[in-house]
Amino acid sequence: MASRAVLEFIDRLDRLGIEATGAEVVDAANYMLKQRLAVEPDRWGNKPLGDHWLQRFLKHHPNIRVVKRRARERERKEAVNYANIKAWFDKWIPFLAEHGFAANEIWNMDETGFMIGFGRDQWVVTRVEKKVSQNLSIAMPQNRETSTVIEAISAAGDVIPPMIVLKGKRHMAKWYDESIPLDGGALIGVSDSGYTNSDLALEWIKHFHRHTKQRCAGRKRLLLFDNHETHLTMEFIEFADEKGIVLLTLPPDTAHILQPLDVGVFQPYKHHHSQAVNAAVKDGAIDFNKLDFLACISDERKKTFKSAAPARAPTSANPSADAVRQLGKAAEAGKLGQILACKDLARTKTAEYVRRLRKEQANRQIQSGGVVRYENGRKRKAERDEQERVKAARKAERSRLAKHSSEDNGNNEGYPLEEDNGLNEEYIPVKRIK
Repeated sequence: MASRAVLEFIDRLDRLGIEATGAEVVDAANYMLKQRLAVEPDRWGNKPLGDHWLQRFLKHHPNIRVVKRRARERERKEAVNYANIKAWFDKWIPFLAEHGFAANEIWNMDETGFMIGFGRDQWVVTRVEKKVSQNLSIAMPQNRETSTVIEAISAAGDVIPPMIVLKGKRHMAKWYDESIPLDGGALIGVSDSGYTNSDLALEWIKHFHRHTKQRCAGRKRLLLFDNHETHLTMEFIEFADEKGIVLLTLPPDTAHILQPLDVGVFQPYKHHHSQAVNAAVKDGAIDFNKLDFLACISDERKKTFKSAAPARAPTSANPSADAVRQLGKAAEAGKLGQILACKDLARTKTAEYVRRLRKEQANRQIQSGGVVRYENGRKRKAERDEQERVKAARKAERSRLAKHSSEDNGNNEGYPLEEDNGLNEEYIPVKRIK
């Protein structure tokens, strides 16, 4: 039974055009063993598969062969040709017709990495002479720590909240501060590298199911993605089958030209992120870290996924000339520079104040490892903050009572102290008889 399930897993990946590695086969077999342990623990024991299990499995199934997969760059270059891509589309179009997926049932997912505090070169307008301008530069934080964002979009233009993977082992309370305008449905995960892994990929597809099952009214959904190994564990595939999520991979090594998110979304996404880093530097930031990244990502997403708004009718026959005249009037009045300077100063002070408040929070954790839904993280942070507030109030009250008691003892020096009999009678000192 277990061997049959592993063979089906290998066949499934073959059909997707992404052959299983030895490690993936062993992981699938260990997963099946774990499933059996839950039903019959006494029969199967509690040990993982041995080091030589794969060799024995291949020996018992001679039709399963081990072949060498060529280096990625060579495959990538050879894959990008008309015949390979046309062959995939020749299968894709009848596949869509057969299942009858509507536009809101066709989804594409992909992930991209961000260097958290890394900005880009900018074009600037200046009076500096050409020789000097060639050496213009601005000091950047250069935080190259990586985080990963997983996005999913539908053919109808729908977007679900993202999953953000940060480098680390623990979820810190300050990541879930109320001042960070992140979608409450967003999912935050942590990993040692800042990249996704098979456990986080499984959490993502559960997140995808939670946010799309109502939109599709119980119908199946098609999920189009590239052949990243973390997306193709046995647990991932079984969950998709159970929830009616049909998996379809792009042709191997063609994601850079066929992946919709990669081609049409992630480039402007990263452009907006670099603009956010540059703006933070202009506002006085000397360090752009995870907190700043989480605070900016919501605005970056809005700019990236914004819907096309209808163009407004111009108020005059020549709106550009009107704008120039208005600027001329302001400049003639001597107010334009002052207005811009005040606006810039206000923005800088606000950004600096908010950034300082976030970073001054206690460095407490709310969870070790795993994933946290953002709205749940906010609730847990609020609960921790309330616990800390009550604890601090009790400590202050104890300190006040101790100080009051010390002052009372000092005032009664030289007089006998009555035993506390539980009555609140006023103490009256007795005169001594000489």
